[in-house]
Amino acid sequence: MGMHTTILGVIALATAISCFMLRQWRLGIGLLLIGVSLCISFLIMIKSLPVDTIGVAVTLGFAIGCAMIVNTAIKARAPAVAVCEKCKKGDRLVPIVYGYPRLSIRLASGLGRVKLGGCMPSQDNPKWFCKRCSIDI
Repeated sequence: MGMHTTILGVIALATAISCFMLRQWRLGIGLLLIGVSLCISFLIMIKSLPVDTIGVAVTLGFAIGCAMIVNTAIKARAPAVAVCEKCKKGDRLVPIVYGYPRLSIRLASGLGRVKLGGCMPSQDNPKWFCKRCSIDI
């Protein structure tokens, strides 16, 4: 398991470098945090380092990295901000995502940041869901 953790960490770091080269800053920073966290966790397993402070830092870095990737995925798929037709507000709107959802989109759906719209996208599908009124816009 330790070697797999290191390989995943190195892959995440290499992907982070590619993201930085493409000027995808948030995604790159998220992957960088995940890669460093995975590599440090491998060192903790190998060296039997004290887990208290380092383990908390690794877990926090991994969680922040995942959150940044989820946030980037949502922003990449979200259309321009709209206003609900019923309540005339836009503060409780979430984008409706169509197609087979990646892990990051499924996580965002569980957090209420997006609504899954199904696997069959078309031009006529609604793009927003109002959480206040429970209607698709």
